[in-house]
Amino acid sequence: MRLAPNDILLELFDKWVLEPSRTEELYILSLLLLRRRVFRYENSTGRREGDDMLLVYSPRRETTYSIPVVSLTDERISEIQQDLAELLYSGDTSEKPESFPENAQNRE
Repeated sequence: MRLAPNDILLELFDKWVLEPSRTEELYILSLLLLRRRVFRYENSTGRREGDDMLLVYSPRRETTYSIPVVSLTDERISEIQQDLAELLYSGDTSEKPESFPENAQNRE
């Protein structure tokens, strides 16, 4: 099995950046895009808890994105990573795995 190409990851990012219920998934996907060097780390902002933002830059798109930083339990991180792997290894971005919550809430 092979992970989806960067273009597929970016398509999924574009979809989730418009969905407020995907904050947790978007944050983890952004970290994956940073790790794959599709995005570059620019900065982190925020002075109060809940205001933290991760600023990433896409050289390909010449765009900076502001991603809400979320606090997740190890268990929730594993769930999101597993769901992402299932989705991305299949190459299908039109459907989400059933295990993704409709309204993801920050779990600590």
